Amino acid sequence: MATPGSGLPYDPTTTTAASEHPDQPPAKRAKTQACSRCRRRKQKCDDQRPCANCARSGEQCSEAVPSYHYHPRPSDHLSSTHTPLAWLGDIASLEERISRLEESNARLQDVVDRNGLAGDSARAEQTSLSHEENHHHRRRVSFASRSGETSLTRSSPAIGLLATFARSDEDSNLSPLTFQGGSGTATTRRPVSQHGAEGAIDRPTEEALFNVYHDKVHCRYPFLRLDDFRDPVKRPSGVWASYFVNMIISIGLLLDKSPASEPIRNHHHSHQSFYRTAVTKYLSHVFAQPDRLLHIQAYLLLAMHAIYSPSTERIISIASATMRYCIMAQLHRADAEPPPVSVQAKIDAQLRRRVFWSAYTLDRAVGAMFDLPFSVPDYQITVKMYANVDDADLAARCAASFPADPDTGRRLTGVSAALHVVYCRQIQSEILNTTLHRDFDTHFDRASHWRLRVLEKLDRWRALCHRYADTSSPLRNFTSSEWLHMIYNYSLAMLYQPTKATAAGPAGDWTVKSCVQACLIFRRFQRETPITELWLGLIAQFKCGVALLYCFFATPPHLRTAAYELPDASEAVRACSIVLSILAERWPQSKCLRDAFDTLAREVPLFEPRTDANAAPRKMRRESADALMAAMPQLEVIVVHRNTLRMIREMAQEEFPRPPPDAAAQQQKSLSEIAVLAEATAHLAEEDSPSWRTSITGDIFQPITPHFFQANVPLDADNFDYTALGFPGEFDLLDG
Repeated sequence: MATPGSGLPYDPTTTTAASEHPDQPPAKRAKTQACSRCRRRKQKCDDQRPCANCARSGEQCSEAVPSYHYHPRPSDHLSSTHTPLAWLGDIASLEERISRLEESNARLQDVVDRNGLAGDSARAEQTSLSHEENHHHRRRVSFASRSGETSLTRSSPAIGLLATFARSDEDSNLSPLTFQGGSGTATTRRPVSQHGAEGAIDRPTEEALFNVYHDKVHCRYPFLRLDDFRDPVKRPSGVWASYFVNMIISIGLLLDKSPASEPIRNHHHSHQSFYRTAVTKYLSHVFAQPDRLLHIQAYLLLAMHAIYSPSTERIISIASATMRYCIMAQLHRADAEPPPVSVQAKIDAQLRRRVFWSAYTLDRAVGAMFDLPFSVPDYQITVKMYANVDDADLAARCAASFPADPDTGRRLTGVSAALHVVYCRQIQSEILNTTLHRDFDTHFDRASHWRLRVLEKLDRWRALCHRYADTSSPLRNFTSSEWLHMIYNYSLAMLYQPTKATAAGPAGDWTVKSCVQACLIFRRFQRETPITELWLGLIAQFKCGVALLYCFFATPPHLRTAAYELPDASEAVRACSIVLSILAERWPQSKCLRDAFDTLAREVPLFEPRTDANAAPRKMRRESADALMAAMPQLEVIVVHRNTLRMIREMAQEEFPRPPPDAAAQQQKSLSEIAVLAEATAHLAEEDSPSWRTSITGDIFQPITPHFFQANVPLDADNFDYTALGFPGEFDLLDG
């Protein structure tokens, strides 16, 4: 409470204004203002300072800060009883200001809606569709959020996707896509029957692009029922379907390198135009649908475009977002699947599984490529694998086996290779769960038991490759056995992370063998087909090339095994250099990878005479080291893989290892370790594999459940003393 005309707290010892004006009646005694502690605890306060409550508790007694700002009246004789009216005036002015802001906000909303309606109606073919476009636009842009409104910005991450993916990395400021006849909106029955930037894509061309998508994407990630979008008669009538058709055509144009498609790509029908139209115009309609499965399929199509584009951060972001959306939609849970009440429900369950395991494959591929943790651990996934059934046969097979799942036969289908790759990603997941463990360097790096377990699974997987590989096609593709063998060698390369301390043993020997094979197979693919133009493939080749050179750097000549002396090693380095050079022409953003690898290849000799232990220390030339360190900021953004970056730094800044004084003993120890590992894995290389190794069940490749607890703490619940643990204690909610 303030004294009149002062704004200071009330003090009963001061002279009041009434004593100076005896003609006026005395003012009522003001109420005692509680101190801050009593006000906070809602206790009765007295006039003393410190008050009795604060004195009793031993706490500081301070005046409460008024929650309002009192503005004194010009007349000094204004009674303090008028102060509540001033409060009401301040509240009224605040409410009036809020009301004006809300009205201004609403007017801004109307302007945005009118502009959006005018832009949509100028391109609309039908009034009803124009109304629908305006309705979705209102949901997409909402400045004044109204209670109960299902705003698109709150119900889905579509706006974030629009901001992230509205422009592809290769976009060259092309004009927006215009459909045939100047229409920007598709018809209700065939929403994307016209696609061209200046005219229509004819039906044969569209069919050819769908075939490209099927042969290069769908065979690895079968998350769509492609025939539903391929056939204009079966194509869904909603506007949201235009997103899927435009994205499929965009990816088809991006991947199709045949001479017949050259006029299409050059005549304003670039994949960027279809990509931009799909994302900026139709993606919001997909997320306006209540079906979360459609949302995840939209994410996956963005990811399929990203893995063929120079975009490390985009690939990592979309892969993680896709998997997290799957978890939010409970696709990883078997008990969340719809009950099998009909054949259609079984078909829907199979599609759910295809969507989830496609997202899983992408998540594991990205995690293994960049050495990043996964979005969900394997031991929390309970959903079954999808059936090895072609799209065209799915309905009939589900009907024949209803209510059970379709029988997964041994015959080769359009999803067989994708299934087999999922199994390999599960093995890679187990490897990465171990190598990313915080105690890997101290407990797991020198251990061999977990590697032997993984090697046994990899050998089973390799023995089954012939069953799931397409041997009928003369061309190398994603379903050929060679491509599966390259994935196998990538998995072997993940088993070890060679350092200066471990490169002289099995870590270096296995890394050299696996990286040599991976580089040579990739180069053979690149000579014959354009399917190797994947950004992840570029990163994988750079990683293998750097790891190969690092093993030569970190292993003194006298400690090198026979794998180092094979001509294939130098051939693999040359092949990797060629691959990086060709892809640098395709993606100028990757020139730093090409230049860095060429620098390393010049500075790290593959063949050198054995040096004496007393020889002078040797390092990389200063100009080469400076060039590598100058390129590190770019490499960190593109490569991300921490061990690859560590190897580059060591080769640039540190000395070549010299032979130790006990070189002979060290060599014998390294050879002994390699021999022990070779003996333990000898049975895995037998040609005549027993039947249990060539038969497959749904769980033989499942990663083990990790128990990363302390070794001296028992996991048996019966032996755990809960009384010794004790309850952590209760908060005293009634204190004071």
